[in-house]
Amino acid sequence: MALFDHGDLTGDEAVNEVLLAYHLGNAAEYNATLPVIDPFPLPTGWRSLSDTEVADHFDTRFTVSRAFALESPLLGVKDRGLEVVLYIEEDDQGLPTRLSVTWVGTNAIVDIFDYLVLNEGSKLAASMEPFLVEVMAFADHLGLTNEDILVTGYSLGAAMTNIMARYKDTLADGFFVDADYIGHAVPFVHDDPDVYNFGYENDLVHRIAGQELGLLRLLKEVGVKVQGRDLDYDNTTDNVVMFNERYADDSFAAPTFGLFNLRAWSAHISGLNFSHLPTIAGSAFYDLTNRDSLVIVSNLNRGKSETYWVEDKASAATRADDYSGFVIGTGLANKLADGKGNDFLDAGEGKDHIRLTLGYDEVEGGKGIDTVHLSDSDITAYRLSDGDLMIHGDSGLKRLHDVEFISLGSNGDNLTENRQAVFALKTERAKEGTDGDDTLKGAVLFGGDGNDILKAGAKGALLHGGDGQDRLEDGRGDDQLYGAAHDDILIHSRGNDLLNGGHGNDIFAFAANASGEVRIEDFGRAFGETDFLLFAPDIFSSLGNVLDNTSMTEDGLLIQSQDLTIILDHADIDAINAQTILFGEA
Repeated sequence: MALFDHGDLTGDEAVNEVLLAYHLGNAAEYNATLPVIDPFPLPTGWRSLSDTEVADHFDTRFTVSRAFALESPLLGVKDRGLEVVLYIEEDDQGLPTRLSVTWVGTNAIVDIFDYLVLNEGSKLAASMEPFLVEVMAFADHLGLTNEDILVTGYSLGAAMTNIMARYKDTLADGFFVDADYIGHAVPFVHDDPDVYNFGYENDLVHRIAGQELGLLRLLKEVGVKVQGRDLDYDNTTDNVVMFNERYADDSFAAPTFGLFNLRAWSAHISGLNFSHLPTIAGSAFYDLTNRDSLVIVSNLNRGKSETYWVEDKASAATRADDYSGFVIGTGLANKLADGKGNDFLDAGEGKDHIRLTLGYDEVEGGKGIDTVHLSDSDITAYRLSDGDLMIHGDSGLKRLHDVEFISLGSNGDNLTENRQAVFALKTERAKEGTDGDDTLKGAVLFGGDGNDILKAGAKGALLHGGDGQDRLEDGRGDDQLYGAAHDDILIHSRGNDLLNGGHGNDIFAFAANASGEVRIEDFGRAFGETDFLLFAPDIFSSLGNVLDNTSMTEDGLLIQSQDLTIILDHADIDAINAQTILFGEA
């Protein structure tokens, strides 16, 4: 499932629903905060309630900002207190098709008091009940069912969305049990598959209250010094980074990623003003993402986009910087950089510079004149039948699409150093598969589409599976096997090999009597993916046996058995467990 897929919605349907929820949440937030200004435009087909509809169907207080004011558990009914907006969608004939219960986020100081009862939840649910009973009756009047309801909100509004989902079985006699619940930048999480929560990892507010049930439990967990928390939940996006000027600064999360660090609020505020959902969904690599994927999307303006390298970085707000991920530029001139894992970089439009170092990378240059900066000075190039360029060097294998120039031996400091045109690059011959399922043997193999079987036919072979579920087998040693996209099997038997599964849930298999030194570059280094080690019975026969022969090094994990040495780059001991270790023959 891709990043925005949720419930029964996938592909464009899921993207459009999440984007719709974002726009409705924004409209409620701005229009309730600044009612005297021109209203924030609603999505096409949606409208606010008319005065007649409010008068005929609702007893809940209706304010000048066209929001319903509910009774706060601590302060009672207050303007700009606990507020919610009801929007109607109509078809081309003016007939109602959907309702959106859109909770208003923080827009006044009185909202702070409701944060004190977020984690407990039941008092806020009780405040919702009278209004939601009226919504149920209004929906019935319009001929709508509970499946025609969207519940959403931004920030505090997202927390209210999660609380409503938490009590959906009892609120208004369970009428809202089949509604679609989508929160944006959510502070309190109800970790239930019926809710989808989108937010940025470097947003201080996103997940800050966690899912602890009660204020005392929350304070026991985090203390009185409230800070952002990089938590992981099944129904939240936990690794999407908005790369703005504040985040680019090395002091972004210093001294702490806390409430009084103004820089820490930048992604939350920008998230209300700039939607990067279409940019992410429109990426050439979007179909490879999942809800847990590391996605770094640029929010740099003109000038700044040519100053900072958009890349993964370690900070108090995020995680270690050695995971595989997706780096996405804008329509401006971008500077994008890979990380320590396998990365997919989409530059978008503009005159872009892309810096590549270690691992397996794929680049989509897009429109404009783009330059890829390679750390290698000595490379071998191969041109595929679809026009893509494969670059192989000491730092790994790179796939380039719509790139006009490359710069060798470059760290990107000098943007024109050693630059040469891609069309004039000398390329070598290779054996390439078709769009179907192929079986190939040779020194340099590119499987292409389909579920292929690739066999190394010479010492020092280079194998690239491409799309599909591929099987890659080494040969006489010193081979490099790259699974690339989807779930692949990479098999080692002898010699000193480099294995890289690429995207997907890959199996690294070790045949009977396997020997030599094997380096696996990407074992367990992508969020939302699971890699496996498969051992023939004569190598290891139990998990305990594997753990007894595993040690930590500066570079990751070292596994040794007789004449076989396995190095797992950047991996930690938790990567070796009953789920990831398998026994048998591939």
